[in-house]
Amino acid sequence: RKVRRSKMAEAVVKAEAAATALQAFVEYTGKCFLETSGESATELIAVLEKQRAGMQRQLESTGGCSLELHAKLFSPIRGLRLVEARCVCQALCEGPKPALPVTGLDFSFSGISDESLLLLEPLFENENRLEVLNLAGNDIGPAGLLSFCLNAMRGQNFHVRSLNLHGNPLCEGTEHLAKHVFQDNLGQSLTELDVGKTDATVKGIVALSTALVGNTQLTSLNLENPLVLGHQNDVTLHIWKMLHSSNIANVNLRNMELGYAGLELLWGFNFGRLLLSNKLSRVNLGSNKITQTGAQVLCQWFSSKDCKLQSVSLANNDFADEGAEYIAVSLRQNTSLSELDLCNNGIGERGFAALVDALLANATLRQLTVWGNTFKRGAAQHLAKLCASERKQTLRMDVCVYHVDQQPQVAQCELS
Repeated sequence: RKVRRSKMAEAVVKAEAAATALQAFVEYTGKCFLETSGESATELIAVLEKQRAGMQRQLESTGGCSLELHAKLFSPIRGLRLVEARCVCQALCEGPKPALPVTGLDFSFSGISDESLLLLEPLFENENRLEVLNLAGNDIGPAGLLSFCLNAMRGQNFHVRSLNLHGNPLCEGTEHLAKHVFQDNLGQSLTELDVGKTDATVKGIVALSTALVGNTQLTSLNLENPLVLGHQNDVTLHIWKMLHSSNIANVNLRNMELGYAGLELLWGFNFGRLLLSNKLSRVNLGSNKITQTGAQVLCQWFSSKDCKLQSVSLANNDFADEGAEYIAVSLRQNTSLSELDLCNNGIGERGFAALVDALLANATLRQLTVWGNTFKRGAAQHLAKLCASERKQTLRMDVCVYHVDQQPQVAQCELS
């Protein structure tokens, strides 16, 4: 205990020194990017001093436009994180105001708990114009989010347009967002919301979807991987209603367990007409067990001359060759898609033969990802044909073809 008390006392002193340095740095340069690890308070001071002159020169040469505080503060001592959170708030709320406003805070993967989140609430009690708040990958639970909704998001000084809560154990916390923010027509500044991989419950997803019906501000929503637990039809129905009566253009429905039945249900709700509207431009339907039967439904949607979709992810859906052939048929007629993800779908020689022929006839697709499929000799030969054509000059792919003993081999590569 004595050793721990000593370490905590030392940590407090270091954190207070870091707060002083941070305050001085913000006042002096108006901008800072911080990324530290280990004994973060000590490193923080060194980083600030090292960057001061360089950032000042950059601001003078570019004129500067905003301040982004990128504070990824890690520490093996949990209490130190609380002290750091308090110090950051003090530096931004109580210190002299910088010449340029603070517009973004990145606290992703910083070990922020419900208790730590409480210490950030003063940031929204003054005139700080925060527009981007990244809290992804922390330990924020439903209780912490409830307090944040009531004390920060409902305030007049909440101007955040992009809120990232990805990977926090929110569980039923999405209900709090629905009830205390969107249902009361608050949080109107939000245009981007990420609650993916937060163990969102069926009740929470339904409540959030219902509250967003008629919302005209939100344009990007990530609902990836909720705990639907066999209630796919209920969730699908409410998501359809939300998308149909909102301005959401980018939606992530990955790992919602839609399956072919879910697609049929959406088809019954005339989801195809929604895909053909000017609203949705980016849709992630990855890991939904759509299979080749569902690919036939998708083919009907994508083949329409009125389709407006620009980016679609269909990764991990067990399409196999038959499903790829349906997608190939739609590519021959589609003129809107510029990005398509078909990774990990069990596509082999027959599927790639159809896809390559379709791509040679398609002039609009600009990015195709297919890694994780079956690249035996036949499939490799078809991809080699595509890579050797003029079409490859306008198509970025995540695979490349090389030859060993005059036989084509496929390897993963950076998109190029």
